[in-house]
Amino acid sequence: MRIDEPTSILVFRNGSIGNTLVALPAIRALKDRFPNAALAVVLDSLGAELLQHVPFIDTIISYDKRGVDKSLSTQFRFVRKLRRLHPTHAILFKRFFRNGLLAFLSGAKYRIGFKTAGKAPFLNVTISYDESLHIAQLNLNLLALLGVDTKLESYSIPLSKEDQQEAVHALQAAELEGKRFVAVHYGGSTTKPDFFPVRRMSELLRPVVKSRAELAFVAAGFDERVLAESAIAELGCGKLLCDLPVRAMAAVLSKASCFIGFNSGPAHIAAGVRTPGIVIYRPDLNVENEIRKWRPLFEKLTPVIPPAADDDSAWREFINGLHARISTLLADEPERL
Repeated sequence: MRIDEPTSILVFRNGSIGNTLVALPAIRALKDRFPNAALAVVLDSLGAELLQHVPFIDTIISYDKRGVDKSLSTQFRFVRKLRRLHPTHAILFKRFFRNGLLAFLSGAKYRIGFKTAGKAPFLNVTISYDESLHIAQLNLNLLALLGVDTKLESYSIPLSKEDQQEAVHALQAAELEGKRFVAVHYGGSTTKPDFFPVRRMSELLRPVVKSRAELAFVAAGFDERVLAESAIAELGCGKLLCDLPVRAMAAVLSKASCFIGFNSGPAHIAAGVRTPGIVIYRPDLNVENEIRKWRPLFEKLTPVIPPAADDDSAWREFINGLHARISTLLADEPERL
């Protein structure tokens, strides 16, 4: 099928923070290939907030299908909003049935996305979804249909002066401003830390305490707050930064000496602000594929897999290895800054 050059592009990338951020290399490559085409991106409300200063996106459209855009009447209004953009091409980086329907209703002549098991409802230009590739590379491979360069590069989150100032206020409130600190995320909707008991987290973080760096636990929502508070209680130290606006969280992470957390949104934010660290993955049968597909795009964020069993000697070996990594990260901080 011959594909005409786009004049107005509509990208669907609503989903989790990690999903949103790893789509940035493809969105940037798309704008580089078609600089004169209008580029609009449909995002969840949190993603819309996070990407609001990205220079290569012309229009951000917030879509909250579980909230303000849930009702039938708001769905109709949302479709009208999309049609006013007069998209020639709709690109779907996520395999949501509803996104395919919205792309069809937007009036886009070319609806480009992935097919699974040979099926891609409402799409007319497709490639097969390849589970063996990093999702960022897979997104770029989809755009090869339009002649876009498929070389994978990292992404960055542009931070404004207001974001930095909000981070300063948050750090001042936690008595961390001007101090060296390590950002810790003990939780996450993608990877719940039930496989990493609080006593093990406490053992992991001891070298940070001994180094006299502060511990800043970032958390969002009640469940993560409870987990962070349990770790702080176990350690007997640490500060809690809870429910920060997502861009303020990004600015806080940009000021951290390093990041220690799980395979979840904050790890991808840390990658976007170039903060090195450790990303912990659930030790299940799919973990190698999970790392290959979803690893944050920053080489100084090291993926690690803890022991699957509650075996003291295995955990001791694992944690001792991470202690060496943490010590190196803290020692390398002046070079990074």
